[in-house]
This record gives sequence, C-alpha cells and structure tokens, in this order.
Amino acid sequence: TGTVITGSLAGNTIKKDEELIVLPQNKKIRIRGIQSYYFELEEAEPVSRVALNITGLKKEELKRGNIITSPNSAFTNEKEFISGIKYPEISGSKKTVIKNHSEVEIAAGDRVLPAIGVDPAQCAPRRV
Repeated sequence: TGTVITGSLAGNTIKKDEELIVLPQNKKIRIRGIQSYYFELEEAEPVSRVALNITGLKKEELKRGNIITSPNSAFTNEKEFISGIKYPEISGSKKTVIKNHSEVEIAAGDRVLPAIGVDPAQCAPRRV
C-alpha cells in the first residue's frame, strides 16, 4: 500500500528507497517502488514518464503541479515572485500598457496564477 503518483521525470535519476522532498509542502517522502511503461524498476532516468509508490504523504496532501526534488536541490518555496515585463518596440503598433495595480495572470508550469501589475517607478528598490 501507499500513495502512487505519476509524472514526468526531468533532472536527475531517482532510485528505489531514495528520500526526496515534495514542494511546496516541504515534506520528506521515500520511494517504495518505481514503474515506467509497465515495468518495475530499481531506478529511473530522465526524461521518462514514471509512477512512484511513495510513503510520507497521503494522496489528499498532494496537488497537481507539486515538485518532487532532492533535499539538496536548488528549488525553493517562495511566497513572492517579482518579474519585469519588457515590451518589444514594434513600429506602427499600439503599445500595450499594464496599469498600476491592475490584475494580471502569470502562466507558470501547469498553473495560471493571479498577480498584481505594479509600476516599477513606484516601488522601493529591493535586493533579490
């Protein structure tokens, strides 16, 4: 028994009994079993579709788009994402402008997230 999750393996090889981290929950899981294309595997290499039998999280705790990564990965959980948008100069076209504090959407992975457009001239400088 356990929780079975499916997805695309990108990045590094994963192995049976390996401990990994699920983001954004930041919880440890252990891989009990690996299947790819109907074969039981001891390890899987990128880029492949895999089904992982895991312990450490119940299916109700997982959501589409979660990331499974190694504990020493560069991936992090962030509550704030700051980005700049640069419009190309196209002769003869009207330039689209995002008004200050207007609602916008950001497409990130398999999600579309709400955001607020802010005029950079009205923001205090920040170190990132």
